[in-house]
Amino acid sequence: MVHPEFELQTAGRVTSPGVYRGPEQARRFFEDLLEPFEEAVENRVGHVWTVREGKLARLELYPRREDAIEAVGLRK
Repeated sequence: MVHPEFELQTAGRVTSPGVYRGPEQARRFFEDLLEPFEEAVENRVGHVWTVREGKLARLELYPRREDAIEAVGLRK
């Protein structure tokens, strides 16, 4: 389901912001991000997904939903 050239662009406010390339790097980012929490964490962020060749190719994380909407040229 994930494109082999998958990229994750994180929001600037996370512990290790940046671009993570490949499914394995993205998986490790999320594991490291969530490891300190024993229970589920509620975090309201915006996501912009890019699909290429029927597979998830890119995920961009934004600190607010409104920022993601603006990034794709839409207004709320």
